[in-house]
Amino acid sequence: MSNVTRLPPFSRTVHVEADIPISQRDEFERAIVDIIAGGRPRMDALDRDLAQIKIRATAALADIEKAINDHPTSGQAKRLVCFLAGMYNGLSV
Repeated sequence: MSNVTRLPPFSRTVHVEADIPISQRDEFERAIVDIIAGGRPRMDALDRDLAQIKIRATAALADIEKAINDHPTSGQAKRLVCFLAGMYNGLSV
């Protein structure tokens, strides 16, 4: 007698039921088609969008840094430094 538990074989398909608001039905169906087709167009688009956001944020941070370095004694520099400190600390400015 063996102490090994035999599991049933895994099914290659999954049955899914979902209650979707009628207003989101078309989007849900497109997402299912994407999943079944093996594509990731939505996730790829999100990855591209995130990369673009990072590029723009880095450029904006460089502009802020330049403004602070170009005019360190101005009121604008002080406000920019406070803004950056607030962003770093998670505070709203």
